[in-house]
Amino acid sequence: MSHETSLVYIVEDDESFRPALCHVLEARGFNVQAFADAESFMEMPGEPGPGCLLLDVHLPGLNGLDLHTYLIQKCPSLPVIFLTGHGDIRMSVDAMKKGAFDFLVKPVRSELLASSIQRAFDHNAMLRQEHAELNDLISRYEEFRTRWFVQEV
Repeated sequence: MSHETSLVYIVEDDESFRPALCHVLEARGFNVQAFADAESFMEMPGEPGPGCLLLDVHLPGLNGLDLHTYLIQKCPSLPVIFLTGHGDIRMSVDAMKKGAFDFLVKPVRSELLASSIQRAFDHNAMLRQEHAELNDLISRYEEFRTRWFVQEV
């Protein structure tokens, strides 16, 4: 899977930081789609496509940790990278235990952020490939079962 189609979904409420973050990531060749809050992200039609989510912890309304908990059920293959200016050790440990891909603290070096995003893209591509292979196996099994076994009434 090409990472050229992958998106960095950004959920960041800071009106000055969000566009700056988008600019930095776009300058590094990433495609981005930004949201001001968790609710706006959740209103996106369908499931997120290939990529990762760069998520602030402290947001108005639904906070980043709660959005992450929601996404674990809805879209478990989407890697979540927390990026916060108000994180602590307990918060980062809790997020990582729940499956966060990374937990970064602002200000973050652009090289470190880009590296984390690239690793998240690779991880997402691997999970999507495994999911496609599993679906293919299930489909072939169902076809085999239907063809060779008579359904009892």
